[in-house]
Amino acid sequence: MPPDAPAPMTEAIANELMTARGLELHLTPVSAFQLAALLQLAQRHPGVPPRLRETIDAFLRGVRGQFADCPAVLAALGAGDDPAQDVPAGSDA
Repeated sequence: MPPDAPAPMTEAIANELMTARGLELHLTPVSAFQLAALLQLAQRHPGVPPRLRETIDAFLRGVRGQFADCPAVLAALGAGDDPAQDVPAGSDA
């Protein structure tokens, strides 16, 4: 097998995902907010590939749409887009 060929497990996963049903999630508002914040943080990692960034962005657009009538939540999500707003590890903030 050439070194750049997908491993058998990777190929099997790819094939299964092509035919699997889509996933529908029902999240509480708190869970949706928490997941959005976690994804915003994950997106800062330089190793996140462009296609995954697109998926994260789509999820975040959906969350923002869900909270369209919640200005404080939208403000917090907006702050989450700004790395300058991150709280340093070990901080009490």
